[in-house]
Amino acid sequence: MAAWLADRVTGSGSVLATDIDISGLSGLRRANLTVARHDLEREHVPAGEYDLIHARLVLEHLREPAAAVGKLASALRAGGWLILEDADGLLFDAEPAEKAFAAITGPWQQAARAAGWNPCYGRYLVTGLQRAGLGQVGGRAHRSYQPGGQAWLVARLGIERMREQIHQQGASHADLDHALAALDDHTRTIIGAPIVTAWGQRTS
Repeated sequence: MAAWLADRVTGSGSVLATDIDISGLSGLRRANLTVARHDLEREHVPAGEYDLIHARLVLEHLREPAAAVGKLASALRAGGWLILEDADGLLFDAEPAEKAFAAITGPWQQAARAAGWNPCYGRYLVTGLQRAGLGQVGGRAHRSYQPGGQAWLVARLGIERMREQIHQQGASHADLDHALAALDDHTRTIIGAPIVTAWGQRTS
């Protein structure tokens, strides 16, 4: 997304890409793109500085996401837009169907919450933008449809990393194995968990 924005900024515009861990951004090379390490919860964000702020799959991992939304909203210039994206649950699906996805969804979400991650935070984004005082607030949800395999590597790694915690919350090892196999099955269409995109504008 940072590279995509940098390729579209015109004139003297620029893009600042931040994360608490910038190792995944180290390969970005654009004259108008700066990469910086930043902790949104603990560090200052300059007020009235940006025309567009985009945060994808960030808020659901924070202890105080509502406070972070307020901080980001205050960083907008008048007329600027804040765009937020977060998951609304971890329910995957497939065609041909794989019942293991439904079996592991509840335990996976419970394990995530126990680890300090809210995998359903996407449903609160519109309310959060309204409470931050932004106007023109709206949102939509989308799901990705792609063949099993490399496209779902992050999902597979996420399940594998939390496998024991998900099992402790009630998912069987057999269902976890079947879900992982389905995500890697090139003959299936995998339907990803819902992602909510919400937006709001600073009107003054």
